[in-house]
Amino acid sequence: MDRAGKRLTEYENDSNNKLLFTTIYKITSTSKGNAGNIKGIYTGHPSVNTKDKPFTPLDILATPSDNILVVDWEISVIHILNSDGEFISYCCIYNIGIQYPHSLALSTQGKHYIGCVNGEESPENYKAKLYEVEYLGV
Repeated sequence: MDRAGKRLTEYENDSNNKLLFTTIYKITSTSKGNAGNIKGIYTGHPSVNTKDKPFTPLDILATPSDNILVVDWEISVIHILNSDGEFISYCCIYNIGIQYPHSLALSTQGKHYIGCVNGEESPENYKAKLYEVEYLGV
């Protein structure tokens, strides 16, 4: 949409008329923006996403350096993409004790917040956690 609320472009199907989305929960934009074309579709990375551990994106964030972070909540991984949506790397945050990430936010330069929930399915265990993490180069 433009600033006046006029719809500019609508994305629903790919070039083969296949549905692109089932539920859109979050969107982000880099400083490069988009000229109205789909640049690519990221479906996870084979070194961490398998049939047993499918890609389960839950949040997305464009960083000040124009990289894109995608939270893969079920396996506690953050995928790092460039501004064109191409894979750069990933960070297994489970290895540093962060599990079930649900949200990302920017903090001061060099820091991000990662919001998490407890994976246990009982009311007393639904306690959110907020982590502040320092990063370099993303």
